[in-house]
Amino acid sequence: MQESTQDIYDRVGSLLTSWKNAQIVRHVQANSVATSVCVQQNKLSPGRYKCNVDASFSNSLNKVGIGVCIRDEEGRFVLARTEWFSPIVDVDLGGAMRLLTAMQWVKDLQLLNMDFEMDSKTVVDSVHGGSNGVSNYMAIINDCRHMLAIDLTNLDLKFIRRQANGAAHSLAKEAPSNPSFHIYSNIPSCISDILFNEI
Repeated sequence: MQESTQDIYDRVGSLLTSWKNAQIVRHVQANSVATSVCVQQNKLSPGRYKCNVDASFSNSLNKVGIGVCIRDEEGRFVLARTEWFSPIVDVDLGGAMRLLTAMQWVKDLQLLNMDFEMDSKTVVDSVHGGSNGVSNYMAIINDCRHMLAIDLTNLDLKFIRRQANGAAHSLAKEAPSNPSFHIYSNIPSCISDILFNEI
């Protein structure tokens, strides 16, 4: 299938915007944060929130599920969100998309002082690193960098192991079976045991 002129124009415009965002990020070195690895659930500083993010990949449904779980400084549930998109993409691109989705949601919620945690070291290293390129993956990474530099300046992004990301992982697995994106203001049953064990 050939792309229309408008499709090509839109894609080039998106890549150009991402490149410009990357140049802005390059000049905002004060916001760079060293990559750190967390294995256990650490208590946050007073007034901070934690946002765990994960994705699931369903070949049979041709969907990528996204799970996001926000908790307060004591580890208590605040909000959760699930959504999915299709078609399925590779793991790194799906990881970048899940992070951008979570960042945009946090920005919309106007929740400041957020610690993001995800179990994709590739994505975390890409956001913190200085590498650039022209690909769909790097376009999304550059959008994440731009949000860190401009919109979410009091945000921290950490790599954690899969075992410490159980709530977001369970939400991501649940996401493809939901009709569309869903926001939970009460603890979803699929993560209630996980949250109880982590507090």
